[in-house]
Amino acid sequence: MQLKAESSKFKVFISCILWIVSCGLFFGGCVYVGPSILPSYIKKININTFANESFRPDLDEKITSAVTREFIADGRLITTGEDESDAILFGEIKRYALEPLSYTEKMNVEEYKVRIIINIWLKDLKQNKILWREDNIESWAAASSTQGGLEIKVENEAINEVVEKLARKVVKRVIDGWSNI
Repeated sequence: MQLKAESSKFKVFISCILWIVSCGLFFGGCVYVGPSILPSYIKKININTFANESFRPDLDEKITSAVTREFIADGRLITTGEDESDAILFGEIKRYALEPLSYTEKMNVEEYKVRIIINIWLKDLKQNKILWREDNIESWAAASSTQGGLEIKVENEAINEVVEKLARKVVKRVIDGWSNI
């Protein structure tokens, strides 16, 4: 009798396993494809210097350099001059903000939020048209303050962190068609 019960449990167990595997195979084929995938002929990209509409004077150079480095590290597109490229990436820095994030018990700012917002768009040079535009891409990082306020060094470290995050988002948007924007 016990052998029959164990055999029945084994059949239920196998049935459950087969059902789980079947569901995995069925639903595993469902994949989200982002809003834009590059045309296959786009192999080379030019990164135009980002326009800087913020009050922070060095952000254009930092973001443009970080985006270029990220494309080189990714390796799926070759960065070139405008004359040799298949597409141009344009960008503009819309806002740089330094905002209080947390306070001490005495209501002094303990941490600041360094935030940068950009717009980007990609122009297909072969078709001479804008492929897509993405506005209000944002990243931020926290910067701890000292008794006298926020030190320039700490603010710059937070800016560099935000710039690197934005560069990764830009490359994912261009190549994969989406990012966690």
